[in-house]
Amino acid sequence: MRQYTIKRIGLFIPTVLLVTVIVFVVMRLIPGDPALAILSADDAVYTQEELAQLRAELGTDRPIPIQYFEWIGGILQGDFGTSYWWGGPVMERLGQRIPVTIELAILGILLAVVCAVPLGVISAIKPDSPLDYLSRVFTLVGISIPTFFSGILLTLVLIRAFGWLPPLGYEDIWEDPWTNIKQLMLPALALGFYDMAFIARVTRSSMMEILREDYMRTARAKGLREIMVLSRHGLKNAVLPVLTISGWQFGRLFGGTVIIEKIFLIPGVGQLLIDSIYQRDFPTIQAVIVIVALSIVVVNLLVDLLYGWLDPRIRYA
Repeated sequence: MRQYTIKRIGLFIPTVLLVTVIVFVVMRLIPGDPALAILSADDAVYTQEELAQLRAELGTDRPIPIQYFEWIGGILQGDFGTSYWWGGPVMERLGQRIPVTIELAILGILLAVVCAVPLGVISAIKPDSPLDYLSRVFTLVGISIPTFFSGILLTLVLIRAFGWLPPLGYEDIWEDPWTNIKQLMLPALALGFYDMAFIARVTRSSMMEILREDYMRTARAKGLREIMVLSRHGLKNAVLPVLTISGWQFGRLFGGTVIIEKIFLIPGVGQLLIDSIYQRDFPTIQAVIVIVALSIVVVNLLVDLLYGWLDPRIRYA
């Protein structure tokens, strides 16, 4: 296990460095000049001297390798630079937005796992039953519908059928927990709908394979109760693929929050990213993408380590 952990962490470091290189280079290859976007706001008139001076202040006139190493040096100190648009430290605004997105992503994956795992287990226990067919239709629909469309569809159904819409915006959970839950429940459901369907399908397939194993028949032959056989011997072994998928889905949720936060007016990292793209605020865009990518890589690392701990057969050769 120690060698497995060291090798996984050894792969983690170059992956993160590669992500920073790709993000930084792609930002510099995108057409458009942030200095030009700032000076031309509201059709303002400017001179070439003012444009050159602003480029020097922003640091965009220096060679790309120098800009990259200065940026990496700042990241190692917890500094993602200064925003081109509003002039303050990027981490100051990210510090306000990251907890909101994390809360939404955690709530989304919890809803998906809590609903999907029992649904997949029941569907596997009773194959080709009406409940199984209903579950398979549900998962097929859930996988087919994009995240943004499920958010819009849920909103329209609530308004047209019940004449009710949850409060938009965001209230801090420590100040008003009930309002916070009402505001995030529908976005989290829309965000986790695809994951719910996908996890349910994986749970059903994995559980059906486990039910055919010899040790399941042996457990029943010993006189164990069915609930004990399914939980201790069945679900415990079937949960490994579900764990892998859940970790990948949790990382994917960060990408889905970009649209969901915009639809439900949630002031998270996704909405900040969209606003920064409109403003060509390169430091903020880079910081958001790197933090999201880092979160995905960290979650995958933790899932791999947990997978290796749960199943001793998983080791590097």
